[in-house]
Amino acid sequence: MFQESCRRLLDIHSACIRIQPLILNRSRVEFIKDKAAVREVARELKAIRKAAKGISYSSRESCPEIHWERLSAVQIVFFHEYYGIDVDAIWVIFQKTISALAEELETVLKIQTLKSIIQNG
Repeated sequence: MFQESCRRLLDIHSACIRIQPLILNRSRVEFIKDKAAVREVARELKAIRKAAKGISYSSRESCPEIHWERLSAVQIVFFHEYYGIDVDAIWVIFQKTISALAEELETVLKIQTLKSIIQNG
């Protein structure tokens, strides 16, 4: 995998990890009431969107462990960004996407690290 794509995957993984404590173990209502958490999660989702846009098609093909449609779900949140943050969409994306995506990325990043060690070893 290309080095730039690995860096972007690491950026996405880091954003997923930063999102989890902002939502995990909270009810939907508790999350919605915490405006600072909502803004921070939206900021991290924007970082995920930006990093995902820079991952080449060939890099995506070389990582079948990642369900790339999960990243498409992140894009949906910002489709109507003009109208404000869709807190319900953020909640759904977290519930269905972020934790699983973080796990998939962790697996891929470990594999890429091992490949790099072997090649440079």
